[in-house]
Amino acid sequence: MNIAIIGAGAMGCLFAARLALSGSRVSLVEVDRTAIDTIGQQGLRLYLGDHAHQVNVPIALAADTQGPFDLLMVFTKGFHTQAAITSVQHLIGPDTWVLTLQNGLGNADCIAETVAAERILIGMTDVPADLVAAGVVHAVEAGKVRLWGYNGGTTAALTAVSQRLVDAGFDCATDPDVVTTIWEKVVFNAALNALCTLIGQPVGIIGASPDGRWLAERVVDECQAIAAAQGIAFNSQRVLARMQQVYVEQAAHHPSMLQDRQAGRRSEIESINGALLGHARHHGLSAPVLETLYRLVRMGE
Repeated sequence: MNIAIIGAGAMGCLFAARLALSGSRVSLVEVDRTAIDTIGQQGLRLYLGDHAHQVNVPIALAADTQGPFDLLMVFTKGFHTQAAITSVQHLIGPDTWVLTLQNGLGNADCIAETVAAERILIGMTDVPADLVAAGVVHAVEAGKVRLWGYNGGTTAALTAVSQRLVDAGFDCATDPDVVTTIWEKVVFNAALNALCTLIGQPVGIIGASPDGRWLAERVVDECQAIAAAQGIAFNSQRVLARMQQVYVEQAAHHPSMLQDRQAGRRSEIESINGALLGHARHHGLSAPVLETLYRLVRMGE
């Protein structure tokens, strides 16, 4: 399978490295010339648990990349989705599939403005990864990947993509309820990513603080009502259980929003907290804790 990964951040580099190590042909597409030069010269360095891996993958601007590819995997920030998918149109052939595993809501809808809906796969991953320098990723053998068709159906391509990710060492499976899974991750991120960003600390600090846990739980409560109004089969207890798990097992993890803050980059607050608030307003719902975190993160930016 010939795969192009759009975006060389933590997740893009993690998936590129693991797919390449398992035998896939992988190319990275990136807009940042410093990242292109660094990864082009030094390759990707993946620290996975106690093991270090070095792998070289081609990386270039979209305009300097030639297609078509069997699969495009989109890992850009949500606010870059439209520009990213427009820039890689020439890499999409009649048999190309496009998979989004991005954070936030609305990415697949954005992609569908350019790519035929029946060629889009959607999914969720909660695999933790920290980008410590360009092309250098620290990750652990944890988390999962869940996939389904954007149109709501299964295909041979969906099965093939899932198997390719399994072969790369990911806990990956197809899931007809992936929209629920995506929402539950968005709510998880709306609470923990925002809180970690505001206090500049990893997730374990939130779990160790009664105030942090209280705020995170209030966000989940508010989002339960938003999801119900939107017709999403949201399971708040599953989200809270996942929070308890990461407080212990991934206590030192810096969420992507905090990594962006520390690097001076724009965060995904709009496609996470902002997107949830958009649905709340549409249904006439109040979400004061969710909105306070949203406005504080925006003020910090």
